[in-house]
Amino acid sequence: MINHYRQLFITFLIFHLAPTANSCSPLPQFLNYNNFHLLQYAECRGAKVYEIQGIQDMDQCTQACRQFGCAAINFFQLGEFEFMCEILGTVIGVIPAQGAACYTATF
Repeated sequence: MINHYRQLFITFLIFHLAPTANSCSPLPQFLNYNNFHLLQYAECRGAKVYEIQGIQDMDQCTQACRQFGCAAINFFQLGEFEFMCEILGTVIGVIPAQGAACYTATF
């Protein structure tokens, strides 16, 4: 299962580093933890319970999500090879955001 999250994270990186990849190999629509749905180019809004800067792989974020019983995970591209994630305890809405993606079970 850890390999699945690493593969998902690598797909996420490729998707954001190569804009044309969107039409060729989109991100998986579901995250296997808690049946989360992908919202591309979107930021989920809600109560942030944890933040991880400079993430190395997606497993860091999914483990934090499990630990905090999260409602959503936001991913942000900060630089060419720099990413962070936010763990949200609640979700109250979604806003459009370039360089972002959100996995949530709510919407």
